[in-house]
Amino acid sequence: MKRTLTIQNVFAVLLLFLTVHLLGSGLNAVNIGDYARILSPFIDFGPGVFQTFTPIDVREVPFKDSFRALGTVGYPSSYTYLLYGLASLLSLFADSLVIDVVFTVQEFLLALTLFVFLRAFVSKFLGKTMPSPAGVGVALLASVTLLASSGLGFLHSFYQELALLICLPLVLLFFVSAENKKHTVLSLAGLLVVATSKSQFFYLPGLMALFVWPVKKAPRKSIFIALALIQIAALWATASRSGATAFNRYHSSYYGVYQLQRDRGEPLASDVLVACVGIDAWGNEHNLEAGALRKEENVQRRCYQNAGTTGSFERTLKTYLENPHLLWATFFNPALHAQFTRDYFHVYRKHQLFYGASFPIAGWVDGFKESVAHNAFKIVFPLLLAALSVWLLGRPAMPLALFLCSLFYSQIGVSFLGEGYRDLSKHLFPANLAEDWLWFLVGAAVLARWLKRDWPGSVVPKG
Repeated sequence: MKRTLTIQNVFAVLLLFLTVHLLGSGLNAVNIGDYARILSPFIDFGPGVFQTFTPIDVREVPFKDSFRALGTVGYPSSYTYLLYGLASLLSLFADSLVIDVVFTVQEFLLALTLFVFLRAFVSKFLGKTMPSPAGVGVALLASVTLLASSGLGFLHSFYQELALLICLPLVLLFFVSAENKKHTVLSLAGLLVVATSKSQFFYLPGLMALFVWPVKKAPRKSIFIALALIQIAALWATASRSGATAFNRYHSSYYGVYQLQRDRGEPLASDVLVACVGIDAWGNEHNLEAGALRKEENVQRRCYQNAGTTGSFERTLKTYLENPHLLWATFFNPALHAQFTRDYFHVYRKHQLFYGASFPIAGWVDGFKESVAHNAFKIVFPLLLAALSVWLLGRPAMPLALFLCSLFYSQIGVSFLGEGYRDLSKHLFPANLAEDWLWFLVGAAVLARWLKRDWPGSVVPKG
């Protein structure tokens, strides 16, 4: 019996992997200028290698004769370190980094983490009302909501968002299998990778700590200690990226909250450089329709250099504290809604993040979601999905649904406070991913009810 289950598990992982590979096989991502800080420790960025905003033509890039020491990596990130380890392993067998091998490994890792979560999810929410194979089938079908082209495109890239895409299923294990020690360890490991991968995720250990009490039975002390250590690691990694966040400080104010104030017709602080509001560090002027327009007189970063302390995180936070209504305005802001799409772009709307074509169903899933919820309704829609998932799956699903809602809203806030409208489209990917997972919860519950013909009531037996 145990051997049969093992064969079934292997088959399910392979099925997921083939599905992931097939759905996203035609997609690739352009380099928007971030690849060098991730890949430079082990490859040289010579002519034609990952040119910005250009489809990737070279599929093999020679390794450096000697890798830079891991400790000298200029952008401390768990994703950088893991990719460095993979490159070190591949260098034992080849002289070049084969891009498609890395992408295939990333596809397999997503399939593996998804499978681990789906098994635990079926056991908690579906296993008591239907045979295990049927429950696994329901979960696999519902997982199509997670495999749309807007997410799969990241698998064919070297962006740190991959850490969240691949490891979020492990993080969510805690909410469906907190009493399983192995799953708890996997969940904390996944959280460590995500929280230290990118500054945008630094706060996730603290967010997860809010859910320990309702999810985990005593003892909880070891969980809180682990979360505290992960939070320290995340803060260290974030503080170590001061060079990468220098522009963010300027953008958070002049390309963010000051722009929001000006759009609303509100007065700006007396020391703000009014001519620089809405101008990013590279001289691009924010534009609702085009994303941004080139403003030649600012190409030399004059605004960035002259802003001084008026362009900083501190001033951004001070502005929000003095004008708390701006927090509400941030979420219900037409300029933010214009970038809150699954058709990701970099600064200019014409600079699309992905190129190529996914398998049709992956694009259809994205198109369906976009047609259901957009603009202001997209901001409240996760609450409706969360409420529906709890009604369908029962109260045990509430912490999971609330965590996903918290991830959705916090990522909108952190993205805008962190860098304003600059590259906001890509920065909102985690919020879209949280919504995708809420779609999964609802989809799995609806499919299970349809198979059981069990309306109304909970899929999970009460009590």
